[in-house]
Amino acid sequence: MYIAASGASVNTARQEVFTNDLANVNTVGFRPHVMAIQARKVARVEDNLAGADSSAMLERLGAGVMPTPIKISTAQGNLEKTGRSLDAAIKGDGFFVVRAGPGDEGLRVTRDGRFAISDDGRLVTSADGAEVLDESGGEIEIDASRSVAIGSDGSVSQDGVLVGRIQVARVPDLSTLRSVGKGMYASIDGTAPQRDDDATGRVIQGSVEGSGVDTIKTLMSVTGASRAVES
Repeated sequence: MYIAASGASVNTARQEVFTNDLANVNTVGFRPHVMAIQARKVARVEDNLAGADSSAMLERLGAGVMPTPIKISTAQGNLEKTGRSLDAAIKGDGFFVVRAGPGDEGLRVTRDGRFAISDDGRLVTSADGAEVLDESGGEIEIDASRSVAIGSDGSVSQDGVLVGRIQVARVPDLSTLRSVGKGMYASIDGTAPQRDDDATGRVIQGSVEGSGVDTIKTLMSVTGASRAVES
């Protein structure tokens, strides 16, 4: 019964993950989740009880299954042209870094490059007004009365004058990220996401990255997980 229950529990979790992905098929910059299943070791091995009494027959049955940690997919979404000068997409590796709250605990990463200019002249995200950070972790000031040019390296210029460079950072281990809504990701433990500046992605002005969810594949995964639960 416990072995069967573990299978039902894991596949219910898979169903929830795939359903969430399917709900974000039109979310800009959304990265789908990867969740795999692995076999559990028998209690004598898992609990390091080498000398415990055991049944060879029951050990051959195994101990059921368990999910692996959920990871963020590296799948690149399609780039969609908008023609809007404050829209930017990343082609390749990397995330935009934004500050959604005070201090380092408010740092987030996102692939949603729909930017705007705040009332006080800062570059922010359109979704919730989070500050878009430059390479040094500071804000980027923009004059709303002048045109904006964004280079492939993230440089932001107005009338040929460099006013800042959008930080594009790489997250070494995507399994440390969790979705916090509005296309943003934070560290699982609530601290600032661990990142480095070795991102190889190029910034494309006038475009946004669509969701990385494959609709047909994800729908089939939801159906498959549902049938596995029933079984």
